[in-house]
Amino acid sequence: MTTIQKHISETYDGRWAGDARHPLKAGEVGFLLELTPVSSNPNFVPRKRLELRPHPVRRAGSLEEILFGTIFGDRTDVEALGVARVTEVAANGRGRVQTIWGDEAMAALDTLAYPDLADGVDVSVEYVKPEYNDAAANG
Repeated sequence: MTTIQKHISETYDGRWAGDARHPLKAGEVGFLLELTPVSSNPNFVPRKRLELRPHPVRRAGSLEEILFGTIFGDRTDVEALGVARVTEVAANGRGRVQTIWGDEAMAALDTLAYPDLADGVDVSVEYVKPEYNDAAANG
Protein backbone atom coordinates (compact mmCIF):
# COMPACT_ATOMS: atom_id res chain seq x y z
CA MET A 1 0.00 0.00 0.00
CA THR A 2 1.37 3.40 -0.95
CA THR A 3 1.35 6.16 1.63
CA ILE A 4 -0.30 9.31 0.32
CA GLN A 5 -0.53 12.63 2.06
CA LYS A 6 -4.13 13.09 3.03
CA HIS A 7 -4.87 16.67 2.14
CA ILE A 8 -7.02 17.45 5.12
CA SER A 9 -5.97 21.01 5.92
CA GLU A 10 -7.52 21.17 9.35
CA THR A 11 -8.98 18.82 11.88
CA TYR A 12 -12.67 18.11 11.57
CA ASP A 13 -12.99 16.16 14.79
CA GLY A 14 -15.71 17.52 17.06
CA ARG A 15 -17.46 19.52 14.33
CA TRP A 16 -21.16 19.14 13.54
CA ALA A 17 -22.27 17.53 10.28
CA GLY A 18 -25.55 16.88 8.51
CA ASP A 19 -28.93 18.54 8.49
CA ALA A 20 -32.56 17.83 9.34
CA ARG A 21 -33.20 16.18 5.94
CA HIS A 22 -30.96 13.22 6.85
CA PRO A 23 -30.87 12.78 10.65
CA LEU A 24 -27.77 10.98 11.90
CA LYS A 25 -27.50 8.32 14.60
CA ALA A 26 -24.81 7.95 17.27
CA GLY A 27 -22.23 5.38 16.18
CA GLU A 28 -23.11 5.76 12.50
CA VAL A 29 -20.13 5.72 10.13
CA GLY A 30 -19.94 7.26 6.69
CA PHE A 31 -17.96 9.31 4.23
CA LEU A 32 -17.12 12.79 5.51
CA LEU A 33 -17.49 15.57 2.95
CA GLU A 34 -17.05 19.32 3.06
CA LEU A 35 -19.24 21.23 0.61
CA THR A 36 -18.31 24.76 -0.42
CA PRO A 37 -20.67 26.87 -2.56
CA VAL A 38 -19.05 28.58 -5.57
CA SER A 39 -20.01 31.98 -6.98
CA SER A 40 -18.60 34.42 -9.52
CA ASN A 41 -19.74 37.30 -7.26
CA PRO A 42 -16.55 38.84 -5.78
CA ASN A 43 -18.46 39.79 -2.59
CA PHE A 44 -19.72 36.25 -2.00
CA VAL A 45 -18.44 34.65 1.19
CA PRO A 46 -18.96 30.88 0.98
CA ARG A 47 -20.43 29.06 3.95
CA LYS A 48 -18.94 25.59 4.11
CA ARG A 49 -20.83 22.67 5.58
CA LEU A 50 -19.95 19.12 6.54
CA GLU A 51 -21.99 16.10 5.57
CA LEU A 52 -21.70 12.44 6.44
CA ARG A 53 -22.95 10.26 3.61
CA PRO A 54 -23.39 6.51 3.13
CA HIS A 55 -21.71 6.68 -0.29
CA PRO A 56 -18.40 8.23 -1.43
CA VAL A 57 -18.34 11.12 -3.88
CA ARG A 58 -17.66 10.47 -7.57
CA ARG A 59 -15.58 12.45 -10.00
CA ALA A 60 -17.59 13.86 -12.90
CA GLY A 61 -16.94 12.15 -16.21
CA SER A 62 -15.04 9.08 -14.96
CA LEU A 63 -17.44 8.41 -12.07
CA GLU A 64 -14.40 7.32 -10.03
CA GLU A 65 -15.27 7.11 -6.33
CA ILE A 66 -12.71 8.74 -4.06
CA LEU A 67 -11.85 8.58 -0.37
CA PHE A 68 -9.71 11.73 -0.29
CA GLY A 69 -9.58 14.62 -2.75
CA THR A 70 -11.36 17.68 -4.06
CA ILE A 71 -13.90 17.77 -6.85
CA PHE A 72 -14.38 21.27 -8.23
CA GLY A 73 -17.88 22.06 -9.48
CA ASP A 74 -19.70 24.91 -11.17
CA ARG A 75 -21.94 25.49 -8.14
CA THR A 76 -20.31 23.49 -5.32
CA ASP A 77 -16.80 22.21 -4.58
CA VAL A 78 -16.75 18.91 -2.68
CA GLU A 79 -13.80 17.74 -0.59
CA ALA A 80 -13.70 14.06 0.38
CA LEU A 81 -12.23 13.77 3.89
CA GLY A 82 -12.17 10.00 4.46
CA VAL A 83 -14.44 8.20 6.90
CA ALA A 84 -15.89 9.39 10.19
CA ARG A 85 -18.11 8.22 13.04
CA VAL A 86 -20.94 10.13 14.74
CA THR A 87 -20.15 10.52 18.43
CA GLU A 88 -23.14 12.62 19.52
CA VAL A 89 -26.47 13.64 18.01
CA ALA A 90 -28.30 16.92 18.57
CA ALA A 91 -32.09 17.14 18.85
CA ASN A 92 -32.29 18.34 15.24
CA GLY A 93 -30.46 15.25 13.92
CA ARG A 94 -27.07 16.84 13.27
CA GLY A 95 -24.13 14.76 14.45
CA ARG A 96 -20.77 15.56 16.00
CA VAL A 97 -18.13 13.65 14.02
CA GLN A 98 -14.78 12.02 14.73
CA THR A 99 -12.54 11.05 11.81
CA ILE A 100 -11.36 7.45 12.00
CA TRP A 101 -8.11 5.87 10.88
CA GLY A 102 -6.24 2.58 10.78
CA ASP A 103 -8.06 -0.69 11.40
CA GLU A 104 -11.22 1.18 12.38
CA ALA A 105 -11.23 3.01 9.02
CA MET A 106 -10.71 -0.26 7.14
CA ALA A 107 -13.56 -1.87 9.13
CA ALA A 108 -15.81 1.12 8.34
CA LEU A 109 -15.03 0.84 4.62
CA ASP A 110 -15.85 -2.86 4.79
CA THR A 111 -19.13 -2.16 6.64
CA LEU A 112 -20.03 0.47 4.02
CA ALA A 113 -19.24 -2.11 1.27
CA TYR A 114 -16.34 -0.05 -0.15
CA PRO A 115 -13.23 -1.98 1.04
CA ASP A 116 -11.50 -1.47 -2.32
CA LEU A 117 -11.71 2.31 -1.94
CA ALA A 118 -8.63 2.13 0.30
CA ASP A 119 -6.52 0.44 -2.41
CA GLY A 120 -3.33 2.48 -2.70
CA VAL A 121 -4.31 4.71 0.24
CA ASP A 122 -2.65 4.57 3.64
CA VAL A 123 -5.40 5.14 6.20
CA SER A 124 -3.18 3.98 9.05
CA VAL A 125 -2.19 7.40 10.36
CA GLU A 126 -3.88 10.71 10.81
CA TYR A 127 -2.71 13.55 8.60
CA VAL A 128 -0.83 16.21 10.57
CA LYS A 129 -1.02 19.73 9.21
CA PRO A 130 2.50 20.98 8.44
CA GLU A 131 3.70 23.98 10.42
CA TYR A 132 3.63 27.24 8.47
CA ASN A 133 7.06 28.87 8.45
CA ASP A 134 6.79 32.66 7.97
CA ALA A 135 10.54 33.09 7.51
CA ALA A 136 10.72 30.51 4.73
CA ALA A 137 7.62 31.90 3.01
CA ASN A 138 8.95 35.46 3.04
CA GLY A 139 12.41 34.46 1.82
